[in-house]
Amino acid sequence: MLCGLKWAAATLHPELLSDLDINSKVKDFYKTYLNYSLTDSDVELILAAKNPA
Repeated sequence: MLCGLKWAAATLHPELLSDLDINSKVKDFYKTYLNYSLTDSDVELILAAKNPA
């Protein structure tokens, strides 16, 4: 949930959150809470709201 809020804030106000690395935040979230390591491709699919192949 918090990753989604950070993503939304960075999308709506990129000038305020230009230093936010949402890709690493998503990877950290999945590793910490789901014990799953994402690839860069996985993160791109997640952020684009697409299902993995």
